[in-house]
Amino acid sequence: MQNQKEYTSADLTLKQWASVYPWAFAHVLNEEWGDSLTQSWRLLVEAVGLDRALEALETVNPNESTQAHLIYECHVPPKWITAFRLERRFGGPEKGGWWYDAGVVEHTIPAEMFADWRAKVADLRWTFPDHGNRYLVAPQGKDYRVAVSLFRLADYPATPPQYN
Repeated sequence: MQNQKEYTSADLTLKQWASVYPWAFAHVLNEEWGDSLTQSWRLLVEAVGLDRALEALETVNPNESTQAHLIYECHVPPKWITAFRLERRFGGPEKGGWWYDAGVVEHTIPAEMFADWRAKVADLRWTFPDHGNRYLVAPQGKDYRVAVSLFRLADYPATPPQYN
């Protein structure tokens, strides 16, 4: 039986590292932003291809801003368009009481259904507007946020924040 070589970081170039450990590379990529994120994403796609890069990225559950950067700056086609209903929720009585924003999924559609997904996003932002009503003492109507993503989004936050 042939022994598999154990790699050390000194043995690998960045591109080789991305191709051997795409999931670890995707985890690091999720922590970057701006030009660094763009360069790292291009390197990962070059090393393993778009499908495998997206598969690796999905395993690290990338944050929404990372996904938006990849879509708008790196031109990765989005998979989902989601409209969230925004709510203010009471966080707790500490320091006189505090509140946090929460998003509840109202509408999710596959972006692939539309030749021009940007036009559909603009249409949904018109249909689901954000007027800032949730910040009023007596809210008038509902607020929404429309997001594009590579992976299906869920209500947020997954667990209510804790006061520290």
